[in-house]
Amino acid sequence: MIVVTNMNDDFATKCARRDEKLQETDRTFSRPFIVYLLRFLLVTLFRLSDVKGTPMNQPVSIFYSDDFVIDGAFDTIGKAHELAKLLNESPITGTIMVSPSPANRGDIVSVHDEHYVDEVLNGYGGQFSGDDESATSVLATTGGVLRAVETVLENGGCAGSLSSGLHHAKYDRGSGYCTFNGLVIGARRALSLGAKRVLILDLDAHCGGGTKELIGLLRDQNIDGIEQVDVSVSSFDQYHNASFAQLKIVGASEYLPTIEQSLSDIADPQSIDLVIYNAGMDPHEKAGGVTGINNEVIRRREAMVFEWAKSNNLPIVWVLAGGYSGDSFTKRDVAELHRITAEEAARVYTGVATS
Repeated sequence: MIVVTNMNDDFATKCARRDEKLQETDRTFSRPFIVYLLRFLLVTLFRLSDVKGTPMNQPVSIFYSDDFVIDGAFDTIGKAHELAKLLNESPITGTIMVSPSPANRGDIVSVHDEHYVDEVLNGYGGQFSGDDESATSVLATTGGVLRAVETVLENGGCAGSLSSGLHHAKYDRGSGYCTFNGLVIGARRALSLGAKRVLILDLDAHCGGGTKELIGLLRDQNIDGIEQVDVSVSSFDQYHNASFAQLKIVGASEYLPTIEQSLSDIADPQSIDLVIYNAGMDPHEKAGGVTGINNEVIRRREAMVFEWAKSNNLPIVWVLAGGYSGDSFTKRDVAELHRITAEEAARVYTGVATS
C-alpha cells in the first residue's frame, strides 16, 4: 500500500504553528504597534522565498497513483508501481508521495491532434494493445506531470512524477512506447500559467524526436517559449537541430562532459521559468544503454542536473522516462536506478543527505 500525503498538510501544520506563535505574542505584548509589527515579521519570514527558488524545508513532491500502471504491463507503464513500492518501503527524507488528479481531453488536445486523442481515449490507437494500455493510465501519468508543473510554478523548488512513455509521441500518432507527449503537454500548461521560457532537458538514451516535432508545431501557431536540450546515446528518433532543439549523440566516455557542456551552453539560464527533466535510466549499461555508464555515472549526472538548476534558482520537474529490465536485471533493479533521481533531487533541493 502506497502512503499518499496531501501536499497541503505540511502547509496547514505550519500555518497552525504560526498562529499559535502569534497568539502567544499577542498575550505577551500589550502595545498594539509592537503586536502588529511582530505579526508582520513572523508572517513574512514564514512565507519568505524567491519566486523561482526553494522555500525553506519544502519537500520534493512525487506524484503517483496506481492508475499509472496496469498489472503485468511492459516496463514503460509497469515500473512506476515497483518504484512507488520501493519509495514506500524505504522513504527518502525530504520527499512526499502525492496522488495526482488525472489529465483531461482538453489538456491533451492542447498539443495533440483531436482525432488521434479521441481514438486513444476510446480504446484504439496508442502504443500498446490488450491489457497494456488504457485511457485511465495515459490520463493518470499525464496528470502527474501537470500537477508537478503546477506545484513548482506555485511554490518553487522541485517535484517529480513517476511517468514514462512521453518523448517519442508525435502530433497524431504514438511512437517508441510513447502515446502522449507529457513533456510538451506540461510545458504548454506552464505557458498557460504565465511562464515565458520552459526548458525540456532530455537525457533518455534515445532522442526526443516527438518533442522536437511538437515544439515546432506550436511555434508555427505562434506559441513560443519552449526549447529542448537533448543528450542521447542512441540515434533512435534522431532529428535535425533547430534554434529551439539541440541534440547531441555521444558514447560513454563523452557522456558526462557533454551534459555538463550542454548545460553550460544554455544562454541566460536564470531567465528560464521551468525545467522539465526527462530523467531516463536507459543510458545505463544494464538498463538498455551503453557499456561504461554505470550507477556512479548516473548519480553524477543527476547531481549535475539538479545542482545546475538549483544554482540558477530554477523550479524543476522530473519524470522517469526510459529504463528496462532484462534477463539479469530485474524491474526492481530498474526501480533502484530511478530512485537515484529522487535521492539527488531531495539532497540538492532540501539539503538532506540521502545516501
